[in-house]
Amino acid sequence: MTIATPLTISVVIPVLNERENLPATIAALHSCRGISQIIVADGGSADGTLEWLQSEQAARHTSQPTLTVINAPRGKGPQVNAGASTAVGDVLLFLHADCLITQAAVDALQSALADPAVCGGGFYLRFAEPRPRSLRLVSWGINIRARARHSATGDQGIFLRRKIFHAIGGAPDWPL
Repeated sequence: MTIATPLTISVVIPVLNERENLPATIAALHSCRGISQIIVADGGSADGTLEWLQSEQAARHTSQPTLTVINAPRGKGPQVNAGASTAVGDVLLFLHADCLITQAAVDALQSALADPAVCGGGFYLRFAEPRPRSLRLVSWGINIRARARHSATGDQGIFLRRKIFHAIGGAPDWPL
């Protein structure tokens, strides 16, 4: 019986003026086993995001996972592609700056990709805020749509094998 070696995970976070959200996201990622690299692709922030990231980089320069900050052309596609081009992990996990990941999610990702036939996937959406109650309805609708269409939005956390991402030519050059 062979035991599968866990895949290495590079997290790519495209950002623009996310100083307020990044500390919680980065802290959550640092608390998860299995994350080997965090790449923040900045599209020209002017709110202190880069300064905070540089101080965080300096404070954690010897810890795992590594934190890499890159400048990228503004836009979701260009930032995602720039981050992915820097990634060295077996898996790319694309997160928004206001999304929090848990160890259970990382374990589920590893479990899903233990099957070599699985190229990638996404997580269900859940809002941390209990109010307004309509957020539960919004997340329910997004999760139903994701299941029915076999698709995900960036807020859900999308993951795929790095080789597959590059084989399909990366992300579209959308200016969102």
